[in-house]
Amino acid sequence: MTKTAKLLDAFVSGDQLTTKQIKARYKLVNPSEAIRTLRESGYAIYANETKMSNGKVATKYPLVLHLVVWLQPQQKLLVHLFSLIKRDMKEIKLYETI
Repeated sequence: MTKTAKLLDAFVSGDQLTTKQIKARYKLVNPSEAIRTLRESGYAIYANETKMSNGKVATKYPLVLHLVVWLQPQQKLLVHLFSLIKRDMKEIKLYETI
């Protein structure tokens, strides 16, 4: 499993991670590149500024997929498939407008 795939798995599980956490946990040298790759693959990963316990402001990245709220962890595949369908539907709509 690639580092980016492991990061996606964490996002699907509901983790909201800072770039510092992504670097430490997944040994990604450039977390922004991994997030960009996931976004280009159709995943809605937002950048939310949050105040940390030490008072500093950091950006946390959550995967925004409302379906995740009620799914159990063993159903991650369904979430992944839903994301792929959602991405493909966007491509189909784009194609139909041309």
